[in-house]
Amino acid sequence: MKKSLLFITTDRIGRYLISGLFIFLLGSAGIRAQVNFTQTTDADFLKGALNNAIVSSNNVYLQFAATNVGSWFTTTVIPQTLTGHKTVSWNDKYAYMVGGFNNVNYVNTVYVATIQAGGVTGWTALNPLPVALRDPAVVIGTNTIYVMGGRDGSQIYNTIYYAALNPDGSIGAWQTSAVT
Repeated sequence: MKKSLLFITTDRIGRYLISGLFIFLLGSAGIRAQVNFTQTTDADFLKGALNNAIVSSNNVYLQFAATNVGSWFTTTVIPQTLTGHKTVSWNDKYAYMVGGFNNVNYVNTVYVATIQAGGVTGWTALNPLPVALRDPAVVIGTNTIYVMGGRDGSQIYNTIYYAALNPDGSIGAWQTSAVT
């Protein structure tokens, strides 16, 4: 009986040593992978939204690639001093500014300005958000603006609000998404 117990113990130790050696060798060899993307024609890239990418001669380029920033200049100032506000652009034509905190109050304001070569036009107030908040995530869909989450002085929100974007830059009424 003692011999079989010793044999089992020795066998088990042997398996551990072999497993450990295998793991050591596998880890020291390193695992490397390479991914190659093959694209055949411009048509392959022209599916879906391009978001400022240019497809030409079977290649994709970023439209606004630049070698340096250049000089900064002042454009139209924002309507009030804010922190925690968010801005997005739509169709390279309109800039939207949403929510924020003005060192006294959280705000529910939504502004739009037209983007021009020399900056933006004056800001115009649009339909206000249903709640005053700062630090939301704001994204633009095809013809919709989404305001997700955010916070005020007492709570953090998980609500998603959305509104239709009109061709003139105005927005429709704010709706609350069923998804949070």
